[in-house]
Amino acid sequence: MKLEVLTAGPDGPASGAPLVFLHGAFCAAWIWQEHFLPFFAEQGRRAYAISLRGHGASDGHDMLPLASLDDYLADLSSVIDRLDQPPVLVGHSMGGMVVQRYVERLDRKLFRGDAPKPVAGMALLAALSPSGLATTATQLMLSDPLVFFQLSALQTFGEHAVLPEGVHRAMFARSTPVSMTRKYMPRMQAESQRVQLDLMMGAPPWPANALQIPRLVIGAQDDPFVPPWMSRMTARHYNTEAHILTESGHAMMLGPDWETPARLLLEWLEENGI
Repeated sequence: MKLEVLTAGPDGPASGAPLVFLHGAFCAAWIWQEHFLPFFAEQGRRAYAISLRGHGASDGHDMLPLASLDDYLADLSSVIDRLDQPPVLVGHSMGGMVVQRYVERLDRKLFRGDAPKPVAGMALLAALSPSGLATTATQLMLSDPLVFFQLSALQTFGEHAVLPEGVHRAMFARSTPVSMTRKYMPRMQAESQRVQLDLMMGAPPWPANALQIPRLVIGAQDDPFVPPWMSRMTARHYNTEAHILTESGHAMMLGPDWETPARLLLEWLEENGI
């Protein structure tokens, strides 16, 4: 399986652990290329953004409806295995749950006395909570039915069947111009139905206490998909604090306030010596 992996880094030697970015549903590695990859390259970091199978320029589009969570974990593992040092995993939305599951598996191996290849840290940006997609879907259907049905239409019929205004509310803070959503909508795509079922039905991940890695949780005030209370619940699960951004929406790495989460991530890396 050939995967698209976008890379960025300084001209000279890189500093600190490499960063591996994982996208959420309906998109691909390009969401990190807009701002985050060049930003962290300027900070002397080596960064990688993966397009999971069936996304972006990766293979597997014909089999995307059947792609499972285990498949996505295999994609992430295949990239990590090629690195020469333990990375920091940064996951957004659905990608945040893939990261949590990967870290959980490492934690279980360590708990059993095995010697897993460790990771240097875990950062979750507007990530699905440990309770999975069912909680997210239920609260979205009750709190913002328009967004819920627009995302369902995007999944079923593609971006031509949805209103930019509905998708806009799912992606960005309300102060952000709708023109930004129109810019990115042509790059959006369907998601695997199989992985959505996996995320609905799976048990919550372990808190990953055995690994003892630094954890960062960032949420957005204007996020109907992963509201602040959900980010705080995730942070409690991992025994840390949630940082809630007041000027950001769900797609915090694409919005006008993208530099705020980027600098939060950078400061967290430096504070933890990663």
